Amino acid sequence: MNITKKNILNALPKGFKCHMSKSGLTIQLVVDTTKVGGWDTANHLVHDIAKKLKFTEVGAGTNLQTGVRDWEFTVDAVEKQMCSEANDVLKCMKSFFKKWGNSYLNSDVAYDIIEDMRALVATDEN
Repeated sequence: MNITKKNILNALPKGFKCHMSKSGLTIQLVVDTTKVGGWDTANHLVHDIAKKLKFTEVGAGTNLQTGVRDWEFTVDAVEKQMCSEANDVLKCMKSFFKKWGNSYLNSDVAYDIIEDMRALVATDEN
């Protein structure tokens, strides 16, 4: 099942808001608990859908003055795909360094590529 904001909101009562990251990895649900039957009801509804859609909770909080509660989740399937791709990259890097070691230092072109890799990892820029 392709997880979309529409799927999530259709499974919850009116009043919930859903924010999904561009990659689909993280989902944030927000609701005024007074509009859905209270904190316990809201929490139960959210955890039911999280279990059904296979989300892992990474955080939650309630504004005690407004009664607004939010939950943040990662989508297990997207996380699995991301980790698989990251492991593929790691394997390639290990293979490269096993074969070439630090000899890339003797090549300006290869050194520039390695520096680009370092900068990419350090800054998360693409």
